[in-house]
Amino acid sequence: MQTEIISIKQLSAELNKSKLETSVFSKVEWLELFDNRLKVIAIYSEDKQLIGYWYGLLSEKLGIRYFINTPFTPHCGLVYLNKSSNIANFNTFNKKIMKIMVEFFKEKKISLVHFSLPTKIIDTQAFIWNKFLVTTKYTYQIQLEKSEKDLFDELSSEKRKSIRKANTDEIIVKLVVDFHSIIHLIKNTFIKNKVKHDARLIEKIILHFAKTDNAFAYAAYDKNGHLIATSFFLFDLTTCYYLFGGFDEDNKHHGAGVLCMWSGILNAKKLNLKIFDFEGSMLKDVEKYFREFGGTLIPYYEIKYKNKLLKLVS
Repeated sequence: MQTEIISIKQLSAELNKSKLETSVFSKVEWLELFDNRLKVIAIYSEDKQLIGYWYGLLSEKLGIRYFINTPFTPHCGLVYLNKSSNIANFNTFNKKIMKIMVEFFKEKKISLVHFSLPTKIIDTQAFIWNKFLVTTKYTYQIQLEKSEKDLFDELSSEKRKSIRKANTDEIIVKLVVDFHSIIHLIKNTFIKNKVKHDARLIEKIILHFAKTDNAFAYAAYDKNGHLIATSFFLFDLTTCYYLFGGFDEDNKHHGAGVLCMWSGILNAKKLNLKIFDFEGSMLKDVEKYFREFGGTLIPYYEIKYKNKLLKLVS
């Protein structure tokens, strides 16, 4: 196997000939949202067939070459085809993929590495053996094959109470038809929470990337018809991801956002998806909020590396 940095256009052409199953965060259209720092690293077999790839922002600042996750993306988009049916060979192939990633970062003399792996990737030994720092992070996932009643029963009592309260107070939740109607609420929530963000990128995701076959959103309105909360989701063939939320600071209702999220979970089930993923958070209050929707705690791995010089000055 070997790696090569390729253009998004080349990736698109080669994906049409491959059997790779991509997630919404591995789609060419997602990659096209980002600036020219985004680099696609293709993995080729010995006969020069595309068997996988990953991506991230690869650039240089103050003489330091770095590789990091793209914004609003949970992981590096790593996808590859492992055809081995024998379990020993299957595990060996996975090891080779991780090893070739390590070799890429070393060969390119990248001084700073910081990215996450998809939840399905659990073998990180090649990184550990090569002095990369591997840390565990978490997300919550809901298995959507359960009945609506079972999903509701698995919510915390607080979340069930919030939904009932929202219904009693005549909070109406609607599937969003025009994404323009919710974007200001999402951007304002980032600002009010003092979270660093790229407003133009949020607009590109919601107004240009989002289509009926990969995204949906719900909006909550009070009894006077005022928009007070929203939740925005992306999805692929198997999984729905909660990406953005927003609320009106001056017209808050503690059940409005919960009702939007609950509506999103039910819509993901209606779309016959298998998993609802909250995309994780290590913030204590956010983790508690996600936990109370009844999902299973799922670990995923964050990969970090600093060269010796950076370690000395940091």
